[in-house]
Amino acid sequence: MFSPSIARCLVHLQKLIIDDCLTMEAVVANEDDEQDRGERIYVPLFPQLKHLELRELPSLRRFCHTIHDWEMPFLYHVEALNCPEMQTFSPGFVHTQNYSM
Repeated sequence: MFSPSIARCLVHLQKLIIDDCLTMEAVVANEDDEQDRGERIYVPLFPQLKHLELRELPSLRRFCHTIHDWEMPFLYHVEALNCPEMQTFSPGFVHTQNYSM
C-alpha cells in the first residue's frame, strides 16, 4: 500500500484504518532499492500516527516488510481483526512510547 518513503512523508496522519482488502500482504512494502545490509537503522514511520486498525485483511502477513527499526512515538492503539495470515508486525523493532493491542 505504501512505500517507506511515502509513509515517512505522511507527517500529519494520526489515524489509519484499513478494512476489507483481500489481497494486501503488507501496509508498508520494501522499496525497490532497499536491501538488508545488516546494520540497524532507526526510521520514523508515520511520525504522528496514534491509532491503527487493520480489519478483514485475510492475506496480510505483516504491517511492514522492511527490516529497519521503526520509530512510531505517538502510537498508542493497534487493533488487528481477522488477519489470519499475520505472522509479525515487522521483522525489525518498532519503538513506541505506549500502545494497547
